[in-house]
Amino acid sequence: HVEFDWEGLKKAINLATRFLDNVIEINKFPLPEIEETTLNMRRIGLGMMGLADVLFELGLPYNSQKGLDFMEKIMEFLSFYSKETSVELAKERGKFLYYNKSFYPEGRLPLRGADKRDNELALQESQSNGLDWEGLKAKIKEFGLRNSQTTTNAPTGSISMIAGTSSGIEPNFSLVFEKKVSIGSFYYVNPVFEKVMEREGLFDEDLIKAVSENNGSIQNLSYVPVQLKQVFVTAMDITAKDH
Repeated sequence: HVEFDWEGLKKAINLATRFLDNVIEINKFPLPEIEETTLNMRRIGLGMMGLADVLFELGLPYNSQKGLDFMEKIMEFLSFYSKETSVELAKERGKFLYYNKSFYPEGRLPLRGADKRDNELALQESQSNGLDWEGLKAKIKEFGLRNSQTTTNAPTGSISMIAGTSSGIEPNFSLVFEKKVSIGSFYYVNPVFEKVMEREGLFDEDLIKAVSENNGSIQNLSYVPVQLKQVFVTAMDITAKDH
C-alpha cells in the first residue's frame, strides 16, 4: 500500500522557497535593468517533477477524475505553502519592494479559488483540504510577501532524466524507449512500471522489446491486465483534452 507524504512535501516546499529566495541574493545579472526588476519583484519559480510517476505509484490514471482531483490538490498545496513560506521570509527579511504597487494589500491572490468571487466551489474544496486561504490572505495583508510570485512549472526535461523521474506535470511520454549513444544502445525502462510488472510476474526482455516497439505504450499488449493499462497511460494514449 502506497501513501503520499504530504508532510514531507510541505517541508520540501518550505526549504525550496527559502533556497530560491537566496539564489536572488547571490545571482549575477547580465544587465542592470534585469537586476533592478528582479530585486523589485523577487519572483521565484517553484515547480515540480515526477507527477506522472506519483500517479503510477498511487494507481491513479492521469486521464481520470481521481487523477485530475489529485493533481489539482497537489498544485494547490504547492501554491499555498510556498506563499506561506514567503510570508515568513517577509517577516525575517522584508517584503518585495513593489508590494504596495501590487493587489496583495487588497487581500487578492493570483490563484483560482483563492478569491470567493472567482470560484466559491474551489474555495470550499480548499477548506476541506485543510488549507486556510482566508487566514493566509490576512497574514499577507499584515506582514506582506517576500516574493511577488512563487510558482512556475518548468518542463524539467534534462534534470528529470538525471533524477530518474517523469518530467514536470506532464504524463509519461514512454514506458520504455531505446536510447542510442556512441558506444551502442540500451533500453530505458520507467522504474515504477518495472517494479509493478515484476510484482505481476510480467517483466522480462520480451515485454521491454514489445513496449519499445509499441511506441512506449502497453495498450495493445493483450496479456497485460486492463487495470494496469488504465493506470500506465502515456501522453500518446490519452486525449489532448485530458492532457
